[in-house]
Amino acid sequence: RLPHDFVAPEVMRRGDLSPKNKKIFDALLMSHHGDLRHVLKHIQVERFYLSRRYRTGIAAVEPQMSVDAYTRQMTQDQSFAALPPALHHMALFETGGALTDANRGLLEYNDLLKRPLDSWKYLLVATEQAQASMEMLTLFLDAVMIASANELHLTSFREYPDWQSFKARFELVHVPYLRKCADELCIYQNQIPRALTGVHVAPHALDVAARWAVLTRLEAPKPERYLESQRDLLLGLTPLEKLELYEAGTIPERLSQKEARELRQLIPKIYHEFDDDLDYEGRFGASPREVRMIILNAAQNKHYDHLSPVAVLEEIGGLVREKSSYDFLRREPVRGYRDAGPLAEVVRQHYLRKLDEEIRTAMGLIKTDSHLQIFERYVKNVSAWTSHERMPNPVTGKMMDPDADFMTQIEKSLLAKAETPDEFRKSLIAQIGAFRLEHPDQPLGYEALFGVYLKRIKEDFYFQQRKVIEHVQNCFLQVIDAETSLIEEKDLAQVNILRQNMHALGYTDSSAKQAIAYLLRSKL
Repeated sequence: RLPHDFVAPEVMRRGDLSPKNKKIFDALLMSHHGDLRHVLKHIQVERFYLSRRYRTGIAAVEPQMSVDAYTRQMTQDQSFAALPPALHHMALFETGGALTDANRGLLEYNDLLKRPLDSWKYLLVATEQAQASMEMLTLFLDAVMIASANELHLTSFREYPDWQSFKARFELVHVPYLRKCADELCIYQNQIPRALTGVHVAPHALDVAARWAVLTRLEAPKPERYLESQRDLLLGLTPLEKLELYEAGTIPERLSQKEARELRQLIPKIYHEFDDDLDYEGRFGASPREVRMIILNAAQNKHYDHLSPVAVLEEIGGLVREKSSYDFLRREPVRGYRDAGPLAEVVRQHYLRKLDEEIRTAMGLIKTDSHLQIFERYVKNVSAWTSHERMPNPVTGKMMDPDADFMTQIEKSLLAKAETPDEFRKSLIAQIGAFRLEHPDQPLGYEALFGVYLKRIKEDFYFQQRKVIEHVQNCFLQVIDAETSLIEEKDLAQVNILRQNMHALGYTDSSAKQAIAYLLRSKL
């Protein structure tokens, strides 16, 4: 029994059989003298699956010159003998092709505008009346139709006399190239390992390609669209900084706290700035297909036994020189944007910074939370300083004034240009107070709230230890080359820690050796 709240679909209440099935139904009904029960015995219920692979409910029409549907007389098939005798005298036709296969599902037209217009002009009627006239019958459609086309062909199609007729039946949706590196990276993480079976993909190799691709697609903000007080912020925003804004809302470290708050509020406006422009952001730039070619070519580089980020950068450099082959390479640069060659260098420098940080962390020279403890101590001193109070000494427990020398030492690495210690300290306490008001039940998360400052403290420590770090890196290269006779025991122990941690990060000995050697060469 049907549930009391069951509502029959509209197609069941008002729909009808297809022409072929209607003829079969009428013939069977006449053969059984109007007894519907006997007619219903001929019905076979089969489960319906949606599958693009088997063209059931989902089909794609390629841009080749071929028909999207056809009819075929069933009486020409040997299986016709198995049909009931009442149907043997009838001329029955069945349909095939993409239109039939996609019925009750989804039909996709790939690069629709690359096909001659006459081969899909039937869509004027099909999209409006949900039917297509065949040679022997009318095909009734029940499918969602989508199509893809590039902007160049669409611009040409707008000049066609029938454009207005099609425009009323189309819903145009701009689909720009991706503008977030993480989304772009997912494409290559899904495709490349399967295409390079047995080839080691070194860390950052795919990220380098994805980052460069996204950078080529970004547009320079137009200051005239913003308030006068905001224009300097937008004029100084580099392509890499804009990418980081889109990626995770990361604010440039060079900005003061006041500028950082203002820029953070502008992120939605910056992201949607070009939505209504003809040359919207993401329309131009390196396509995933071109980047995939770069990666696969880099994997064949004879100088590496793995897919190396350096090889990817070399392939990018080769593509950038082919300006005549790619439209996005011929665009006029604007404040560092649209300039694929220098953007490749931006990506290289970003890779070197990430690699340097990764290797230093893998050495284990400092405890994971030591920089956090230093910053917490700094915040306690600043809090006492702003409230003009004394604080307990962390060692003796006696009350003492805030440690001015300690605060000044930390602020050397924290303050932005033209920012005074007093402004910085007051702004820091104001941020903490605002967080307490908005999240009274949550613990203060220094990593989330002051991640940039923690990073600066860590960088300052590593800068002071740079000679030790380079020495360990050179020892690592000697160990990989089996030249350990001149290495001291303590250095060998440090190398083993580095080697183990590099393996945990996804490196092999070969890719780790190449990465460290490249980093050392870049510092010369």
